[in-house]
Amino acid sequence: MIMCGGYVGDAGGSSAMRTACESRYKTGLSIAAPKPVSGRNAYYGAAVTRRFGISEPPPTIVREIRNSIFAVTRIDCKLPRCDVTAPTPTENAYSLTVRLRDVTQSRAWIGGRLQPDEERPKNSSAFYDLTDEIRFAICEPIDSLNFYIHRDTLNEVSRETDKRSIDRLMVSFGSTVSDPTIAGLAASLLPAMERQHEVNELFVDHIAYGLLAHLTGQYGATVAGKIATSGGLAPWQLRRAKELIRGNLNGAMRYSEVAAECRLSPGHFSRAFARSTGLPPHRWLMSLRVDLAKELLLQTGMQIAEIALNCGFADQAHFTRVFSSSVGSTPGRWRRECRG
Repeated sequence: MIMCGGYVGDAGGSSAMRTACESRYKTGLSIAAPKPVSGRNAYYGAAVTRRFGISEPPPTIVREIRNSIFAVTRIDCKLPRCDVTAPTPTENAYSLTVRLRDVTQSRAWIGGRLQPDEERPKNSSAFYDLTDEIRFAICEPIDSLNFYIHRDTLNEVSRETDKRSIDRLMVSFGSTVSDPTIAGLAASLLPAMERQHEVNELFVDHIAYGLLAHLTGQYGATVAGKIATSGGLAPWQLRRAKELIRGNLNGAMRYSEVAAECRLSPGHFSRAFARSTGLPPHRWLMSLRVDLAKELLLQTGMQIAEIALNCGFADQAHFTRVFSSSVGSTPGRWRRECRG
């Protein structure tokens, strides 16, 4: 968990703290705030958490799509300072916040304008356009996933999926959005944030591209263009992709690397691979791991922990979770039942 600085003594839910927070709201942006963090692509990772007084490095996943950035940072702040933060760096990018708990005492200013009060329930989202100056006042514990999405990233994904360019996102920035798809995709990333030593890079890429494709399709105002369709991989591409994935059972190889070997964009590769195999790359890798584990369980006397490492799992616990989910039985029990 990430802890942040705050008031000494009272834990942030007291009437004194609420009064202090309300006073800050009334005075608006006249409160002295820290200087902005400078630098390109600053609104993710430590740069985000410094604005809320968080001292420990936050769990962050960063992806580079061509020459642009997609990143997600988890902010788990138990004792906020209730100050108005420094303005976000002005960038050609969007920020998407997915709330992991209800929010009732926080405020945001966009371009100097205080945003209206509204319900901000758990699993709801809010978009922010980082070409505007944005400030926050957080007066309660917060827990959220904060996505940094460069405009060029959306354009890349949109061009790969439907051959169109994103002009802008059509949303009411700062307002609460209820989108179960965003909430579900964000939730699927939480285990990867919490157990980064077990991260399957193909899976993270799959979720990242899925979220970006959803945003472009659901909220993107695009420049009209031809929508193209495509089939599966060519035989040589499928052989090469499977060869690369088999050679990296730990999941360390990313979509972009396999796609480059197949001379395709990551988005095109992912769709074509799924059409050819019936599974997206990360699920095909997981199925491959389980199949290999079954062979070793039946044909060798290797210990389960040793099999886990040989099949690319982080450890025995990780192997047991995945195997049980896929097969319906733990590796040890499955071995005993199959051997009689």
